[in-house]
Amino acid sequence: MDTYRIRKDKLIQELSSDSVSLVHVSFDLWTSPNSYAMMAVVIHYVDVEFKNRTRLIALRRLRGYHTGENMSVLLIEVIKEYGFQDRLGYFVTDNAGSNDVCIDLVLEALQPNLSAVQRSHRRLRCWGHIMNLAANAFLWGKEPESFEEEILIHSTLQREQQEIESWRKKGPVGKLHNIVVFTKRSPQRRETWQAIKAGQGFNKELLRDNATRWNSAYMMIKRALEVKDQIIMFIAISENEREASKRIDGADVLTREDWRILSDVGQILQPFYDQTKRLQSRAVHGHHGSLWEAFPSMEYLLRHILTAKEDYEHDDPVTPNGEDDDNTARARLHIKTSLDNCHGKLDRYYQLMDLSPAYAAAVVLHPGIGWPFFDTHWKSPMQRQWLSDAKKAVKKFWETSYKNREADLQPGDSAEHPLLAETRVTRPHDRDALEEFMCPPDFYRPTPTRVNKDEYSAYIQQEPAPTPNPLAWWRENRTRYPHLSRMALDLLSIPLMSAECERVFSSAKTLVTERRHRMKADIIEACTILRHYYKEKAEE
Repeated sequence: MDTYRIRKDKLIQELSSDSVSLVHVSFDLWTSPNSYAMMAVVIHYVDVEFKNRTRLIALRRLRGYHTGENMSVLLIEVIKEYGFQDRLGYFVTDNAGSNDVCIDLVLEALQPNLSAVQRSHRRLRCWGHIMNLAANAFLWGKEPESFEEEILIHSTLQREQQEIESWRKKGPVGKLHNIVVFTKRSPQRRETWQAIKAGQGFNKELLRDNATRWNSAYMMIKRALEVKDQIIMFIAISENEREASKRIDGADVLTREDWRILSDVGQILQPFYDQTKRLQSRAVHGHHGSLWEAFPSMEYLLRHILTAKEDYEHDDPVTPNGEDDDNTARARLHIKTSLDNCHGKLDRYYQLMDLSPAYAAAVVLHPGIGWPFFDTHWKSPMQRQWLSDAKKAVKKFWETSYKNREADLQPGDSAEHPLLAETRVTRPHDRDALEEFMCPPDFYRPTPTRVNKDEYSAYIQQEPAPTPNPLAWWRENRTRYPHLSRMALDLLSIPLMSAECERVFSSAKTLVTERRHRMKADIIEACTILRHYYKEKAEE
């Protein structure tokens, strides 16, 4: 506890002296293995080295109901303890309605100068949760929460057959789930699978999906496709069992068309998996987890879903003898409907992104992206209107919040600052699918020379150029754009996800074992925060 208090005092001092941006907050709730309701609070900011920092500052027990009002009391207490209420920035959490209430109450108490509209702008939604919701809508329908509740009820009441039938209704993915569960349910079946592995010379286990783990259904499907022959062999072996209970139910046996559908589903879900892996990092240099990536990622996934819908509209497979296969037709129709559900979910949250100008402004203030990204991808008449509205909103945001704000240049600010010695050079790197989508080959063009006294107007007139480290670019140009650079640092330090909270919970779960169920909440908090700190130092 003494070590924890020393570390806490040091972090309070670091926040006071080393942060050069607003301090943003992500938080989430968790129930510990010994049944404490706990809130993780993580802060994000740019330090004097112009790197994004992610710090766990609390894993505090929340007593009482999980209402927004109750959560706000605890969150205000933590923020005041660390003393950054005057520099409090944006909040990134999942989509629970209680979080809306909590954030509004915290801002109302700590920053009373903000209007209700401005407070709503500070509430941002975890992009990882949005992608997960869209993927679940594709897999389980418009109301995936209802399906999850149905499965939970069957599991809690030990209604095994009803649970199996509920999964089976979800088509090939549900049937695959039943096969994986059946395979892992007994030691004897596991031994059979191990024998198949040894005989076939491979070493891959089946993966089971999990309602609380992002992309788990995709990973289950991907692994099943990799070991398809072994699954077929396992099913054949199980069919020779004398007792019916030891055989896989014939209704769950995957047909050739089922495997084709699973392959299609895997291809549709893969970009969601890739985007989650790319964007769940800590964005140390202003990318791979920074707010500006929300719009490009959303556009990329929407384009992917719309393309898949077009493919399914024009692809009407038939059986080899030329007769329509009813099962195939139903399966294809199911996927078309699933794509519609996914598109609807993404579109809903796309509209919610318009509620805060921070999303578009963050893209604009990335010197390698800027307004040309929207010019490239928003070309329909409706999108051109969106673009016009977005430009007005970002300009108003700049003029009301930063243009006349006192700049806080640090001593030694210049393009020759030694901290930039390693980041000034643009290094070539392999471009992934999202980068290819954002910036096609003809995206970058020479910048004409113009003179304009308004920082924002001058900045947006320059053409974007490849910028692997946007934070370093703003460090180099801080004297040129003293006010705009402050706005850029504030926005580029906002995390895209609240994934750090999930990592905290995973770490804390390994701490509270069955032999440590009497561990108190303050000890859990201290140990988890110290572990987070030591791990971060080791990674540096």
